[in-house]
Amino acid sequence: MSNRAAARDLTGQFFVGAAAFNDAIRRPRASEPLLGAPTLHHDLRPEWISDAKEEIYALGDLPANWDSYGASQIARHLIEAAYELVVQIVSPLTPRPSIVPTRDGSVQIEWHTRGIDLELRLRSRTRIEVWFEDTQGAKPIDRELQYDLTPLKAAIGILSER
Repeated sequence: MSNRAAARDLTGQFFVGAAAFNDAIRRPRASEPLLGAPTLHHDLRPEWISDAKEEIYALGDLPANWDSYGASQIARHLIEAAYELVVQIVSPLTPRPSIVPTRDGSVQIEWHTRGIDLELRLRSRTRIEVWFEDTQGAKPIDRELQYDLTPLKAAIGILSER
């Protein structure tokens, strides 16, 4: 069975390709963090996920003023949320993103490949700014997401299958 078929069979609501997503995405309870959803089985993660985890958690080592222009230190809860989000949305076919600290202390996750520009900026555990453009004409996204990650999962699906 291919990785693509396995990802579809074992994750259901997580990854079903660029064309369709499971409409039954569970909305978290008020007491449950947005990014606390179940993650992929270890065998279905991309090869780069361990390296990305190290890169994301290394952001916590940056001191305040890490850019010498007054940048804020990256908040621990945003570092954890960034890793949880990556694990939640990627498939074995997703290319590795760039992990970028931002001046305001948030975390940005970016893909600029396969004719797609996708940028995610985590403002909190429940606020994710998404910007998506596709040279092949998929509908662009420029908005903040909170509980419904469907548009983000659609963008990741297109990126992963291209």
